[in-house]
Amino acid sequence: MANLIIKSSANDLVLQGSDASPAITVGATGTTTFAENATLSGTANNLGTATAGTLGSAIKFPAGHVIKTSALTQGATETAYSSASNNVFGDTVVTAAFTPTYNDSRVVIICDFVGFSGNTGGDGGWATRFKRVISGGATSYPTDISIHDNATNAHSSMYWNSTTGNGEHIQHISTTFIDSPATTSAITYTLQVARYNMETLSIGGQMGAQWHLWFQEISG
Repeated sequence: MANLIIKSSANDLVLQGSDASPAITVGATGTTTFAENATLSGTANNLGTATAGTLGSAIKFPAGHVIKTSALTQGATETAYSSASNNVFGDTVVTAAFTPTYNDSRVVIICDFVGFSGNTGGDGGWATRFKRVISGGATSYPTDISIHDNATNAHSSMYWNSTTGNGEHIQHISTTFIDSPATTSAITYTLQVARYNMETLSIGGQMGAQWHLWFQEISG
């Protein structure tokens, strides 16, 4: 049986809806134009190779794809802690906000900073964690975005086992965490630090260094 061929004898071949508007137009050379929204149902559609065009932000990407990357937030400022804050977590200057596109995405937190600490006797150290504040929602401290053991022995980020003291310690730390915030609201992430037995502690950018904080959204 021969192929069933439908073609115009002149001009374009036009398929119209019941309101007489042109839905599909096939030109004389085969160029096809869809004037209305086109929906491809089924699970085995193959669109071939796309050579031009823009994917809109509402398109859902497969799991594991990078959806977007934030701008870099950085600074040369620092936060200093007094002895009154021993073993207590407090905010640092390392903070920035990020808004996920989808509520099932994962947020990658990329951060680096410098810690300057010292004491004159005994051991000491400090621990870090991120505070997560969702706009219009909850404030939380997920363990997935923390480097700390517990608030009474806060020395998992840096520990100095010295019995003589009389020294200072400078440490550059780079951290990467994956958070699952389950929201499309703006999220403010703030690095927090707690001290253990340190007489002095400053977190942020010191000794000519800067701190950096930025994010990526990964499709869930």
